[in-house]
Amino acid sequence: MNDKLFETLTRSPESSILDFKERCFDFAGNKEHEDAKLVKDILSFSNTIREESAYIIFGIAENQGKIELTGITGFPDDAILQQKVKDKIFPRPKFTSYSYVYQGLTFGVIEIPVHAHTEPLSSSIKMKGVEIGKIYLRQGSSSSDATGREVIEISKWFESLQIKLSSNNILTSQLADAILVLSDRNQALSIGLSLCIGLAIKLNNPDFERFCYLELTGYTEDFDQYGSFADHRIMDVVATPLSIQLNPNFSLSGDALLKHMLTKEHFSEERFFFNKSINEVEGAISFLREKNDKALAAYEIDDKLMYPESDRINGKVTLYMGLSMFNNMYERIRKIALKNLLDMQRSQS
Repeated sequence: MNDKLFETLTRSPESSILDFKERCFDFAGNKEHEDAKLVKDILSFSNTIREESAYIIFGIAENQGKIELTGITGFPDDAILQQKVKDKIFPRPKFTSYSYVYQGLTFGVIEIPVHAHTEPLSSSIKMKGVEIGKIYLRQGSSSSDATGREVIEISKWFESLQIKLSSNNILTSQLADAILVLSDRNQALSIGLSLCIGLAIKLNNPDFERFCYLELTGYTEDFDQYGSFADHRIMDVVATPLSIQLNPNFSLSGDALLKHMLTKEHFSEERFFFNKSINEVEGAISFLREKNDKALAAYEIDDKLMYPESDRINGKVTLYMGLSMFNNMYERIRKIALKNLLDMQRSQS
């Protein structure tokens, strides 16, 4: 509950999901009668087909359609109300109760969420105005006995909630599995992204679906076509128009060799959009790891891709990249995928 929701509820008329009561239950003065009222209210709201939580709010007087916020002096603990219905209703109902203070006044609230019960709820004992096994529901602003047809509709509603819950549980499990795969640095990202694309489709997340698809297939357009969507694919590389042969026995690490190159003429550091698929990224990482980071990956491209104003005919530029460059980009991809999965997991909660 918050002030915005409280104001929305108290400005609404009583309905199948909302009931106002001026006074709280008088359990001390008339226990049997008040217990029966509580049980019948919980039964009626729990069995009412709806898409949102239902509320009983204490401390509100209604006179000729006008609502007056009067407040109450005290409200029973949730544990007391739970105990009063625990052995009287089957299946056991789901509800929460609490006090809420608004504009200096105290109100009591019973909130009955939508819950996938196994069957319509009924009383397991006879009480004043409550029959054993009878199904009650809300009709407008009051409780009433459910007809046979209504009982069937309530049963189908609970069944549909069970199916939805089962589907959500499966998706929750699949999300958890994908998060574990992506968090495990011994697992290839290509495997995790293959799981992610299916989840993105199921949960209708087109941006994440596009991200996974492009990572798996490669970015086929120029960087300008993707903009910030592909920022994580930008790498700082060393470029040269020269044709050179690296000594396979050099002892410098990849990063050290790249720094050494930049001290020489015709070598420059450039920003480059690496558009290859995640499998090719993993291939480059695997190759450089096998060389114990004593090698560089080299890619030859048309120099106009790097230098659009170049006037060289059929000019080529060779780009050199080290293991740390690929590792950094690879971790950026992992981080984006994990964030999307965690966001989707929260939305399922």
